[in-house]
Amino acid sequence: MGTDQITNLFADGVCKVNILTILERDSASILFLEMLRNASKIIGSMKVKELQEQGLLGSAVEASENKSIQYYIQLYRQEILFEEIKKIVTCFISIWYF
Repeated sequence: MGTDQITNLFADGVCKVNILTILERDSASILFLEMLRNASKIIGSMKVKELQEQGLLGSAVEASENKSIQYYIQLYRQEILFEEIKKIVTCFISIWYF
């Protein structure tokens, strides 16, 4: 959601915004991209190569890394989401309160 859309919500007659939906939607793409960058660390190089052969992953996705538990635990995903959500909330606060 762009800044201009947010600032005009009240003028457009919107009285309720589902912030959690916005946070989930806008942070999901960042998590997805980060997981692609670390695909072989999450699913292993063999699986990445298999997905590349099937045309589901491009050659830009690194396929030479070994699996690492730190990349497929919940904490890994939570840290990425937390940082992105923090950016989104900071933007909202700056629009609404400053």
